[in-house]
Parts: sequence; C-alpha cells; structure tokens
Amino acid sequence: MSLSHPLSDTITVIRNGYLRKHPTILLNNSKLINNILFKLKKEGFILDYSVLPENMFKIKVFLKYNNNLAVLNTIEIISTPGSRKYSNYKNLFSFLKTSYDILLISTSKGILTHKEALSLQIGGEVLLRVF
Repeated sequence: MSLSHPLSDTITVIRNGYLRKHPTILLNNSKLINNILFKLKKEGFILDYSVLPENMFKIKVFLKYNNNLAVLNTIEIISTPGSRKYSNYKNLFSFLKTSYDILLISTSKGILTHKEALSLQIGGEVLLRVF
C-alpha cells in the first residue's frame, strides 16, 4: 500500500475483496477509514468491521454478499489529492449518476452521506460515490 493517498488504497482493497469474493479484508486503521466504514455499515454495504486486538493498526472488514453476489456494486473516488472536489449542498446531485448512488462527503460535522448533508444544509469535500 502506498502512503500517498490512503483512501485510494482502501477503496482498491475493498473493490478487490468483492471481486475475489473474499469474506473478509484487512485495511490500515485511521480515523477517516473508520468513519467511512461506519457509514458503509450503516448504509448496508458491509456486514461489520473491527480493529484487530493484536494489531491496532489494522481493521478487519466483513464483506456483505446476497446470494453470492456483492452488495456493493460500485465504489469510486471522486476527490483525489491532485483534484479536490468541493460542493455546497445545493450542487451535490451533480455528482450522482443514478438515484441509487450514495455520496460520502467530508464536512465540518464529520463524514456524512449526501442525504444527511442535504438535511443539514452543509457541503464539503465529496470523497466517494457508492452503489
């Protein structure tokens, strides 16, 4: 894993885990990754996650499948270190491709879905699109 953009590495590991139908994956632990995993679990894209007791720098993620098909179809990074994408709450829909998409946004209130950001009327850095 590279140290230049930990979020990209995390998304790649999650995507590859689903493609290879792994039941669990290991990720590097950070506050950002923990918050993103919390939202993915809340939205039903992963079963669970936990910090490994023997190594607090790693998180074990339990991937979710339905009839042997991945629950998470698409996960893509929108904002990168070289091209940050910011949006106010009124323009969040421009980042959605379908009505089923969920955006994860880094705001002053923490990591929020686009629905939560709309209800709070706050914008931020658009990190991910998940479907």
